[in-house]
Amino acid sequence: MRADVHGGAKKYVVLSGGVGFRPKSEGERRRKLVRGGMITEETYQVNTVVFTGEVEPEEKPPPAREPEAKPAPTPARAPEAKAKKPKPSKKPHKKVKKKK
Repeated sequence: MRADVHGGAKKYVVLSGGVGFRPKSEGERRRKLVRGGMITEETYQVNTVVFTGEVEPEEKPPPAREPEAKPAPTPARAPEAKAKKPKPSKKPHKKVKKKK
């Protein structure tokens, strides 16, 4: 729903930013189908946030424990590098003989 589109109907609008448009490159403009800002029977969902009075401060969570430092592996204990297996080749589909 865009406030700059009048009514609640769907309309094609050239957009360069804002709600309903994510440009793939800088300066891009595109014609998109968007709905107007009015709520009608065709509107499925309206997300709202309601603030009531003062905001209570949240309790701070206990500080996170720092992970224990592990010693660096020595060359004798270092894991061996695994050899990469070649990927199996995909078999082509059976060729269909064309009728002459």
